[in-house]
Order: sequence, then C-alpha cells, then structure tokens
Amino acid sequence: MNVSMKANRSILRIIGDDRISFLQGIVTNDITKLADDKIQFAALLSPQGKILHDMFVIHVDSAILLDTQTAYKETLLKRLMMYKLRAKVTIEELAPEAAAALITTPLADPRHPELPPYSPLAMHYSPLSLGIPELGRDFAPDEVVALDAGYDLLHAVSFTKGCYVGQEVTARMHYKNIARRGFHILESDTAATRLALLKFEEVEAAHGIVTVDNLTYRANLPTWMHPKLVQFKNTRENQ
Repeated sequence: MNVSMKANRSILRIIGDDRISFLQGIVTNDITKLADDKIQFAALLSPQGKILHDMFVIHVDSAILLDTQTAYKETLLKRLMMYKLRAKVTIEELAPEAAAALITTPLADPRHPELPPYSPLAMHYSPLSLGIPELGRDFAPDEVVALDAGYDLLHAVSFTKGCYVGQEVTARMHYKNIARRGFHILESDTAATRLALLKFEEVEAAHGIVTVDNLTYRANLPTWMHPKLVQFKNTRENQ
C-alpha cells in the first residue's frame, strides 16, 4: 500500500505526571519499560481481547507519542479520554513534522527485523511478503483477538505486566497454549496477493489450497508465525 504517513497516520501526544501509569493500565505492552528514544508496538483491546487500535509508542521529551492510523484516530482519542478519568494527563494531536523534530535517532520497527526504521514522516504498512497483518488493511477493529493476529510474536504484548483491558482473554490463550488460527499469505495466478486469518486445521486438511471469497489461493504461513503452528500441533498431540 503506497500511501504516505501524512494521509494515513496520526500522532497523539500524552503529557503529564500520570502518562506512564495511565497507558500501563489500558494497553498490551509494558509501558514502564519504555525508555527515552525507544519505541514499542502496542494495542488497545476490547474487554473480549479483540484489537480495537494498535500503535507505535515512543517516549521522548517527557511525553509519550502514539503513532496510529488516521482512520481510527478519533475513536482512539475518545477511548483514551474515556479511560482518563482523574489521571493527570493531557492528550493532544501532534503534527508529524513536530514529532520528527523530537525523534533525532533512527528507531528500529519493533515488529520485525526486516522492516525499515520507524519515522514519523514515513509509511509503516509492512509488505505483504512478510505476512504481518495490518489493522485497516487485513482486518477491521473489534474483529480479531490479539494472539490470533500474532501480536505476541510481533512484540506487542507483555505477559509480566499488571492488568489492562482485554488482559484476561489474552493471558488465558497464552497460558493454555490456545492457538487455532493464524494470518496466511494468499497467492494466486489470477488474483492479487492478500492476507487472511485461517484455521491451521483447515489449511492442513486442504493441503494449503484454500478458497476465500470464492477465489482459490495457495496459503503460506509466514515464517515469523510458525511458533503458532507448532503450538497448535503440540496441543493437538496432547489432547
């Protein structure tokens, strides 16, 4: 998807004494480990553990920046204000150019080592060849639970922090080794390459040839998601 960050990404800035504890209680990653000029990938989930928003999180200049999809910026802002309650924080939008002036060193994209460095002025959609699902491109908000999307493997989920919204479902799937689905790269000689969330068992039974939206594809699980398939097979063998 060849789209500039200006058209598709927005940045929210959170300042105030409670900025860390505020985010720590609502997003999936451990914000207490976010040092200056470092970056995390994180998500805000529904109580049922489904991804509502995801974001790059950067701590810089006594502020936390959230880089998120412009299409969902307003709903993210509303949710943040809803959770704010009496927390001592101020939340405002920041121009990408202003954010770029604050981030003076290249930051590695925390999702995958083959992705280009993060920049507030660059696009952050991953190539389909890596098979990394993108909210808004490959799935809609409130549609997929975090671990089905592989967000634990994309370093967006901490299993050692305290409670956050959707933590109960996420932790249960993790500790009970529940892995049934994963995003696959779908390729065809007659249709554009895409990603789809498929059940491992169904892909296996179909020998990797699947039908999605009345089209036939070759389904390949991206390398980074192979631990989910191993987890699925191990669980099946132990049943």
